[in-house]
Amino acid sequence: MKEEFQEYEYEVIERNFTAEVALKLFALKLYFMELEDAKLLWKRLPTSHREAFPELKQLLLVCQAMIGQDFVTIHKILQDTVWSAHIEPIVSLLQEKVREKTLSLVSYAYTHISVQELAAMLSVSTAKLQEIVSSASWTIENGMVMPKATPQDSNLPARKEIVDLASLTRLVSYLEN
Repeated sequence: MKEEFQEYEYEVIERNFTAEVALKLFALKLYFMELEDAKLLWKRLPTSHREAFPELKQLLLVCQAMIGQDFVTIHKILQDTVWSAHIEPIVSLLQEKVREKTLSLVSYAYTHISVQELAAMLSVSTAKLQEIVSSASWTIENGMVMPKATPQDSNLPARKEIVDLASLTRLVSYLEN
């Protein structure tokens, strides 16, 4: 799919680079997590294209939040903006992909997280969060979500290494005091 997208991009840029096409390309770059390419596309856009669709500015804000890994802002913009019909399917896919990435990072980084904090991070209600948590086979105890570790990327350190580092840090801290 990604190769088809790249061929489409080159073809479109050569022929007719309208504001609507720019909007779709920008959204697709965000979906494929090509954040640097999205920023470069934004810089290449003529001012007339930027002003033709206010949604482009919203997608730029999403791009900036994705770079900063500000998940609350990403979800808030994606949910609160009224997207036009030709871009809405891409935005829905992007929102789902960002939600999955957020849950993956939470399962990797947290042994427990408060229901309110995770709901804010995903920009969902606590009722919707309970559905998400149960579909991920996580548990909720005393207002805390207990994520289950998922298989990780090979470039991330194993959770055991982090636990070992945490226990080593506690030991050093104890010995210093």
